[in-house]
Amino acid sequence: MTETIKLVLKHKWYDMIDRGEKTAEYRKITPYYAARLLKNGHKKADSVIFYRGYGANRKQMSFALSFISVGEGKQAWGAEPGEKYYILHLGRRLA
Repeated sequence: MTETIKLVLKHKWYDMIDRGEKTAEYRKITPYYAARLLKNGHKKADSVIFYRGYGANRKQMSFALSFISVGEGKQAWGAEPGEKYYILHLGRRLA
């Protein structure tokens, strides 16, 4: 498997991941994200690239994608209380 998931982040979350403070990213459980993230119930990609916003010269960084789980996230990392998410657990930084 050599696919890469590409996701745009708000500056706050991008910067927290960049500094190593946030080690997972959350995505709502929707058919759209199910199709982008999973294949037959398993992660669809080995890595993830994060973009800081939508600007022409935006920063980017990539990580190995360790695994994807479903659960409640940390409010300090942007999760809503009682809401379940796809949780992308980040591995080592690649670039």
